[in-house]
Amino acid sequence: MEKSYVILGKSMKLEEIGLYVSSIICILGTFMPYYTISLLGASSSVNYISGDGKFTLILCILACICMWLRKYIFTLGASILTIAIVLFDFMSDYNAVEGVGKHDFGAYICLLSAVIMVVCGALAYFRHKNGDKSIDDTFSNISQKTKEVVSTVKNTVESNLGDKSNNSIKCPKCGAKYAQDMNFCPECGTPKPKEPKKKKCGKCGKELDNNVQFCPSCGERVVPDKIEEKCVCKKCGSELSEGTVFCGKCGTKVGD
Repeated sequence: MEKSYVILGKSMKLEEIGLYVSSIICILGTFMPYYTISLLGASSSVNYISGDGKFTLILCILACICMWLRKYIFTLGASILTIAIVLFDFMSDYNAVEGVGKHDFGAYICLLSAVIMVVCGALAYFRHKNGDKSIDDTFSNISQKTKEVVSTVKNTVESNLGDKSNNSIKCPKCGAKYAQDMNFCPECGTPKPKEPKKKKCGKCGKELDNNVQFCPSCGERVVPDKIEEKCVCKKCGSELSEGTVFCGKCGTKVGD
């Protein structure tokens, strides 16, 4: 367990103190000069509170209240909204006053303190979610979760790619791969090779691979298919029908 600090009768972690301090600094920054416009030799400063700084002030107070009440998810939400508003205004005002003015120190104070608010709010939220573990354990847990998500996504992608690869056909002529539902090779026009006929168990009817000797479902011994032997003439090589005595092409007697 990391060291806690008792402030106003309440035990606090470093990230909680950091959020309170950064929120207060951000609130003070809204009353400071936000940007200065120089025009025709005259310059004028504008405070952030005169614009969206009012929303920033309210969100900073809300983040502190939620942190005090240990509502960490709302604390993180308020901190994220704060940095979103501050960053949006910072970039918008930068484009608006470019060439005629510049941001003053109040803008940078609000931006920096808002970033610290988000970091502290996130640390407090994840520490609470992980059972009040140390910051190192919290980061370790986040890293582990991230690795698990990345690994899951990777396995899913590889599985999908593997399925697509297994469903493809390789052309026996040119070697090109194409989808199972295509009947001809798109590269050379060669017809799709016929799939080998699968055997069926004579007892239970389950489809079997050609190399199995026993049915995995019922244990029945697989009877190998009989190979039909063709009768050919030994002299000229012509195919002969069963029962033929002499070759019809060369006249050689079958069996000699």
